[in-house]
Amino acid sequence: MADLELEDALRAKKRLEDKSKPLDTADLLAVLRQLEKINMTLATLRTTKIGKTVNALKQHHDPDVKRLSAKLVVAWKKVADAGKSSGASAVAKGAASAVAVAAAAGGGPALSPSGLSDSSPSPNHQPLPNGVPVPPRQPDRQRSQPSSASSGGIGDAFNEYPGERCGQHDRDKARAKLWKALWEGCPEHVRSGTREEAAQVAASIERCVYERFFQCQEIERLQQELSAMQQLHANAIAPNPKHDELMRKLDSHREEAARAQKPYLNQLKVINFNFADVKNFELNARVLYGDITPEKLARMSSQDMASNDKKAERDKHRQEAAEAAESDWHMRNLVQASGTFQCFKCKKRRTTFFQLQTRSSDEPMTTFVTCLECSNRWKF
Repeated sequence: MADLELEDALRAKKRLEDKSKPLDTADLLAVLRQLEKINMTLATLRTTKIGKTVNALKQHHDPDVKRLSAKLVVAWKKVADAGKSSGASAVAKGAASAVAVAAAAGGGPALSPSGLSDSSPSPNHQPLPNGVPVPPRQPDRQRSQPSSASSGGIGDAFNEYPGERCGQHDRDKARAKLWKALWEGCPEHVRSGTREEAAQVAASIERCVYERFFQCQEIERLQQELSAMQQLHANAIAPNPKHDELMRKLDSHREEAARAQKPYLNQLKVINFNFADVKNFELNARVLYGDITPEKLARMSSQDMASNDKKAERDKHRQEAAEAAESDWHMRNLVQASGTFQCFKCKKRRTTFFQLQTRSSDEPMTTFVTCLECSNRWKF
């Protein structure tokens, strides 16, 4: 039976790797379904190395091929892990039996695989069958736990956080940081509500940010719709196109959720930074008073969260950059107030000039004058 499975796996691998006769999508799906029916073992996987071939199909353009190949790879990884763990346990049992046989042959007490006698209460200097003493067993190192008094900072905020906890340590830690920045970044005369209410607001903010990037509600809705469709068409033989469409949408949302960790953390950092900014306490007050809802804050950018002073400063820098990009900016801003020539239109002397040799060398240079007040230009 194992030989037949090995031959089937090798035959399927040969078809998948045959470059002279490339398979279309339907043939690929047929080969993958045949592989799905094979009772794959660790020996077969090692001999055929079919996992590497199927794993390359995860980059295929067809979503059904990608999904089925990924499913096979995951299943085969479980088979490989189970085979390795069973092999390790077999090796351990063999070592234990070998030690017991050696102890019986030497007339000494039976030893455990670690080399210590099971019948002796003391772990120090237990003789091996050949008479060599075992060195004293070193005590396990105790990992030092930092005290709550020395942790400070976010450790204190995490312990003192009075709001709702979701059970995930990283998310609860993020909620505690948001609560600490929201409450302490707002002056006492501006605060609204209690510390507990501020903690609930922080929990709502983290929940909205999490749902925005991980799309929990959309994935749950698709799963419920897919489950209902499977129950409705449980006995159907023909494939359901809507079922496949739902599966593709669900896989797409799951892939996006898998890449959502970094933008999720970045959004939390932006919110926490603006909460902790003492010059931007207006944002904290608007959040505490409910003017900015957690749903709205979860989708705001750093520019939207900035204070009015920061926005004015950014507008000023933007205006200066736009003016500096103009060709005559240096003339209007860097020249002296009084020039050499007087403008014949506005009668002001705020002018600038330059000279070029536009005629023959025995002729004088041509002078080009520009008035910085009325932009009048002339030459002589």
